[in-house]
Parts: sequence; structure tokens; C-alpha cells
Amino acid sequence: MCSEISYERVILRPISKIDKQAWRRVRNHFRDPEIAYLNGTRPNRLPLWMLRRAFKADSRLGDRQTFGIFHNEEYIGAIELYDISKDRCTLGVIIGERDYWGKGFGPEAIVAILKYAFDELNVKQVYLRTFYDNKRAIAAFHKVGFREIRRMSSEKERIKIHMKITKERYLEFKKRT
Repeated sequence: MCSEISYERVILRPISKIDKQAWRRVRNHFRDPEIAYLNGTRPNRLPLWMLRRAFKADSRLGDRQTFGIFHNEEYIGAIELYDISKDRCTLGVIIGERDYWGKGFGPEAIVAILKYAFDELNVKQVYLRTFYDNKRAIAAFHKVGFREIRRMSSEKERIKIHMKITKERYLEFKKRT
């Protein structure tokens, strides 16, 4: 895993390198009912020490790389690549600090992690899943070049949107920016 990834206003740092104050924010983000809903989970009630242990254990698996998102040394969210294989991986992102919502920090963090995925890990495709009512996330993903590939719904669940970006599409995006 690399030490830091920078792009415009954000810096991504490995989750193993974040400080106690940032870990408290991680816990608060995962306990937040609105963030949990947008992420398709329940609010997490693990104590901080257990949450930290779970994150660190996951990061040692080899198929997952998790980063804290920082702006001006302030922790604002988390982003990760998981299910990493030789040619593909899946992206997850949470901007947990509401003051940063709708201000372009999500797309900047996504571009930073895509650069890492395509240039360093040399994957060919990055996938993600979100929900149809997570409009900010969908806008951020479209903004950096993701395309919807499938919608899945059932009577009991929210509509899930599956998206992907290929290395070729990412390179086209890079040329435009």
C-alpha cells in the first residue's frame, strides 16, 4: 500500500496511519443514521477500539485498501478499494463530514483512488454499487466517468445501481481535466 495519494484539495492516507481524532470521526460517521441509510447499512454501534480493530484486520486481508480522506489535515471521510483482483476491484466512499457535502470533495477523492487503482494496481475496471436515492453519490460517480451498468430492485428493497469505469474511460477523463 502506498503512503499517501493527493489530488487537488484532498489527501488519501492509509487507514492504519490516521490519528485518534480521525478515528473518532470514523466512528461518528458509521453511527450516523443518514450516512448508514445512504450506505445501505444500519448505524454501527461498535466501540471505537473494536471498530479500529475491524478496519485494521480488513486492511490486512490483501484484497482491500482503505484510506482516510483529508482536507487541510482534517479527516472528512473514508474511501476504499475492495475485492481487488488482478484486473478489477470495487470502490466504496463516504464523505462523513456534512460541511463537505456537495462541494466536490467526493469526486476529488474518487479521482485520487482511481489514479491509484489504474496506475499503481493496474486494474482494468473499477465497479461500485449505490442506491437510486443517493443522488449526490450518483452525481459524483457520473462526474468522474462512471456509467450505470445495471439496476436491481425488489418489492422489499431500495433500487440498487451498479456502475463501472474502465481504464480506457478513466484515461479519456484524465485527458479532459
